[in-house]
Amino acid sequence: MPLETGDEAFFDHVVLRGRIYQTRSLLDWLQELQHELAEAHR
Repeated sequence: MPLETGDEAFFDHVVLRGRIYQTRSLLDWLQELQHELAEAHR
């Protein structure tokens, strides 16, 4: 039982880190896109 709980906690941790990484990547991409659009509209 404790092992199962530990596995679930580990899995949740990995999923959470993956989501945080994806969100950061998306935000970085949006900033780059916004910058490119600003440059193009000068």
